[in-house]
Amino acid sequence: MSHAPAPNRRRSLLSRLLLVPVLATGALALSVAPASAHSGMTGSDPADGATVDVAPDAVTLTFNEPPQALGTEVAVVGPDGTTVSEGATTVADTAVIQTLAAARPAGAYVIQWRVTSADGHPLSGELTFTAATDTGVEETAGGSTHPEPGPIEETTVPSTEETVDSAAAPSEAQEEQVTWRWGPTSIGVLIAIAAAVGVLVFVALRLRRRNLGASNDDHERREP
Repeated sequence: MSHAPAPNRRRSLLSRLLLVPVLATGALALSVAPASAHSGMTGSDPADGATVDVAPDAVTLTFNEPPQALGTEVAVVGPDGTTVSEGATTVADTAVIQTLAAARPAGAYVIQWRVTSADGHPLSGELTFTAATDTGVEETAGGSTHPEPGPIEETTVPSTEETVDSAAAPSEAQEEQVTWRWGPTSIGVLIAIAAAVGVLVFVALRLRRRNLGASNDDHERREP
């Protein structure tokens, strides 16, 4: 009766044991890959289907990965069917932000969004929320908004005499400035400058005479 060598059985068992973790790792990778293949939205403010007191100044959509700015757009439609989103859609890390108009009436709102995910895949969807009250700002026919009118403040018109006095004030200031320019201080400065010039001229003449005298003495000494 023959038996297989013990070393061969050990090698076969070792190969099977090493194959088990390899197969388990491959199966785990295949199961996780489809779940993490694309980006997705994780939340919004306001939340989908929420009811808020007043429609916010901006809506925010949050994703699990930072989306690309190119191709990312958000449009918000108000209760009357008009678009209340204003300005460009901005991307800040994983958040996509869209500002709204100042006039935001009460009622149901629809958020229509489209983004380009980090891996280049386009994503789109639609959310809704409801505002219980409006913002208190009316919208004109041209699309501009203005708050409700308040009390008119009285304005005081200055009298003609006060206007004339205020207009004459600069002339008096100019006269004072002219008087200061030709005051005693300015005259003293001019006198000091003239005296300094005179001293310089006197010193220059003395030096010139001294040089001429020295030149004459040298000439007399050189004559035989």
